[in-house]
Amino acid sequence: MSPPASILIVSRALARLGLHPAGAAPFPRSLAPMLAEAAPHPFNDPDWVYEPKWDGFRVIALIHNGAVRLLSRNLYSFTETFRPVAEALREFPTSLVLDGEMVVLNEKGLPDFEALQQWLHPRKRMSGVLAYMVFDCLYVHGHPLLTRTLEDRQAVLRGLHPALATEAVRITEALSGMDGRLAFRECARLGLEGVVAKRRASPYRPGVRTRDWVKISVRHRDEFVVGGYLAPRPGHLGALIVGQYDRSGRLRYAGLVGSGLPEEARRRILRDLQATPRKTCPFVPAPTLRDHFGEVRVEVSPRWVKPAVVVEVEYKQRTGDGLRHAALKGLRPDRAARDAVLPAGA
Repeated sequence: MSPPASILIVSRALARLGLHPAGAAPFPRSLAPMLAEAAPHPFNDPDWVYEPKWDGFRVIALIHNGAVRLLSRNLYSFTETFRPVAEALREFPTSLVLDGEMVVLNEKGLPDFEALQQWLHPRKRMSGVLAYMVFDCLYVHGHPLLTRTLEDRQAVLRGLHPALATEAVRITEALSGMDGRLAFRECARLGLEGVVAKRRASPYRPGVRTRDWVKISVRHRDEFVVGGYLAPRPGHLGALIVGQYDRSGRLRYAGLVGSGLPEEARRRILRDLQATPRKTCPFVPAPTLRDHFGEVRVEVSPRWVKPAVVVEVEYKQRTGDGLRHAALKGLRPDRAARDAVLPAGA
């Protein structure tokens, strides 16, 4: 779409939405995303809307004066990492702040988290299609939208859709009018990660984890911080020792993660961990590591590291002994270690 056509479409949309002429609010330098609580079961409520839960990296996009910045949840810059999306957003003719999830779509149009990991270390040809799945609009044309309801913000997003939508930038459609339980089952059938339920009247609260947004996952999947590792022989990573922070700020042992690690990833993670050694155990209390890893009793002495690396892990069950059938899904450079927190009731 040529710039003049885009300007005309946006101007008409802003006029219809009551956002023209430009507002006087300063453009935000950065903005932390609103976070969702975890819910154990799908539910249905007419005061809520339901969206697919994408399997990617949360990204806030800031467009201002012809420049684009893509920021992760911990304000890490993804602008160069996801350059095709930044280039697509640069065509938007006025100031804008968006919230969404960066994904890579496979040939079936479904998110592929392993393919997304390739963008962190682009050494070979990428597979799939990089796409920014936008689901919220936080600022436009000098007007802050944080205090407006979710319904109002999504109406703005729909109005701007013709000027935003490209292969690299896509608008997430809420599953309007669908029973939340049915929406969850449909997402599970399609192979998606789950659903996010959002209260229609909720404002946007930057950096706050709130019950106004809840996520319901098809599989058990969470973020953990690495506090140590097992190396059965020099230069070989056997398993990660992972945990999560409790409400009082103590790092609690969660389990061992040894599968799901391709050799290249093992070498890269081992190099990162070897660079941040620690003499004492970071977990409180210190784990015995006497649980079963597969069918083999763990006898290798652990090597402790500073808790800084965050990983995403899929697992079948969480028990007092640790995570069962745990598999590493990928690194989370977009997460700070303190983001890896114990779920409520764990």
